[in-house]
Formats: sequence, C-alpha cells, structure tokens
Amino acid sequence: MKKLLFTLFLLSSVAFAAVPKRPNLRQVLQNQKKELKVITKEIYSLESSLGKGNKKYLRTLKEKETVEDSIFTLQRKLKDNEVQANQRVEKLEKSIKNLLVIKFRKNQKPGELLYLRLLKKSLKKEAIVLEKFLKDNSKVRTKLTALQSKLTSVREVEADLLNLMKDMEETKREKSLRYVEVKRLKDKLQGKLKLNKAKKLVRSAVKSKKTKMISERFTAPLAKISDMEYQKKGVTYKFDVRQNVKSSRAGKVIHTGSLSTYGNVVMVDHGNEVKSIFLGQFLPTVKKGQKLKAGASIGKTFDVAKNEGKLYFEVRKKNKAQNTILLLDRNQALNNNQSQRL
Repeated sequence: MKKLLFTLFLLSSVAFAAVPKRPNLRQVLQNQKKELKVITKEIYSLESSLGKGNKKYLRTLKEKETVEDSIFTLQRKLKDNEVQANQRVEKLEKSIKNLLVIKFRKNQKPGELLYLRLLKKSLKKEAIVLEKFLKDNSKVRTKLTALQSKLTSVREVEADLLNLMKDMEETKREKSLRYVEVKRLKDKLQGKLKLNKAKKLVRSAVKSKKTKMISERFTAPLAKISDMEYQKKGVTYKFDVRQNVKSSRAGKVIHTGSLSTYGNVVMVDHGNEVKSIFLGQFLPTVKKGQKLKAGASIGKTFDVAKNEGKLYFEVRKKNKAQNTILLLDRNQALNNNQSQRL
C-alpha cells in the first residue's frame, strides 16, 4: 500500500512539474522594450558607420578620378613625346647620312668643308637634346607605372568599401525588420494588458457595492480599433481604418460642431440627464434635433492610412463626466475587434 501511495505521489509530482508556467506578460513586455532599445542603438550605430563609410567611399571615388585623369594626361604626354622623339631621330639620321656623304667625297669644296663643321656641331647638340628627351620619357613611364599601380590599389579599396556598405545595409535591413516585428508584438501585448486591466476594473466595479454608477449601459462607438486608452472620465479609441461612428444608445442630437484643434464634436441626449459626447477625427453626418436609434451612424472617421486616428468618447450625467469605461457594455468594450486582433 505504501509503495502504491509513493508511486502515485511521484506520478502526481511529475505531472505537476510537466505543466508549464504561464509567462509573465509584464516581464515579456519589459524584455521586448529592452530589445527595442538594443536594436535602436544597433541601428543608430550602423547608420553612423554607413555615414562614415559613405564619406570614405566618396573620397575614394574622387581619388580614383584624380588618378585616372593624371594617367590620361601622362599617357597623352608620353604619346606626344614619342612622336617628337621619332621625328628627331629621323632628322638626326638624315643629317648623319648627309655628313657621311660629304665626308667621304673625294673632292670636297671649301663651302662643303664649312658646312661639314657646322653639321657636326649641330649633330652634337641634337644628340644631347635627344638624350635628354629620352630620359624625360623614361621618367614619365616610371611615373605612369606608379600611378597605374595606385589606381589598382584604389579600385580594390573602392570594391572593399562597397561590399562593406552592402553588408551593413543588409544588416540594417534585418535589424529594422526585427524592430518592426518586436514593436508590433510589444504594442499587441500592451493592448492586451490594457484590455485585461479594463476587464478587471469592470468586474471589480460590478461586484463592489460601494461603486455608484448610473444604470445605463453604452456600446463602443467604433467596431474596429487598434488601441484604446481610458482614464477616470472618457475613453480614447485609436483606429487605422475608415469606418462609421455609431451612437452608443438611442437618443437625440443636441449639438454638432468642432472644438479647436481637437476635431469635430457630436453630443447626444439619452434622457434622464444622461448625454454622450463624441470628439475627434470624424466627419459628422447628423444634424441638431435628429433622433437616433442605438447603433445608428452619426458620422465617418477620417482616412488616416499613414497614421492612427483618435476618437474620444465620454458619458455625462447632469453635465458631470462619468467613469465611462465602467459604463460600456462588457462584450462591446472589451471583446471587440481589437481583442480579436490581439
């Protein structure tokens, strides 16, 4: 019997140990925030490195252009020099032939002897000029070879920098994608925590005998929201798609207009000194004095494809703001399309 009880105890311990603990959502959220900070720093660092690399790459391109221009200039100079050198050589060879013809002629005239002496003197000068010319050409070739070697080195640096920046760009792209994914998860988790908090608040308010609330209940004015915020008064709904703004209860429109930079406003009287207020980025489609059924459209939200839009909703009793989150229908307020998206 003891063995059986001991075996049952072991089995129950193993089964209990095998049940995984539910993750602490706040801890997960904290970890996601830390990861976002790390990714942000890494992206900034990559952007800084890319900026420096781009400047160095531009300097390398300028240096390559300078070297290429110098090579082109030297190549043209060398070509011109070679043409001139060939012309001088041809002229020198012709003068030497003339010299030889006169020198080995049997009967030389007095004028030819004078011409011969002048020709020899001219040949010596031309030979000195030609030798110097050839030395200059040799220096140009040496310089040209050095510049061509430098150009090869600069091109290698250019290729290395280009590959490095491509790698950094790819890393930055991967980090950016990870940032977007983590931020999406963080926003999703934050919304879930807000909803959990709202549910808990509503449940505790319903159970508490001390909480004094008006008897009316209201439905959410928007069907699709990306996030919601609430305080002791109204509820702010965030949205990213165009949709109808619906009356939360049956009533009568008592005011339409705009309120400074906050947006357009509609007030609905529900009787018993209870009013609801809609304020934000929407275009009213109702008029003062118009009667409404519950869920009737009072306007359309603005098209906010690039940003989130906001709609503020508040319930008042005897012109005093109520804790609106506690007055919302639980299924409508807490289990709407946002909870499905989360």
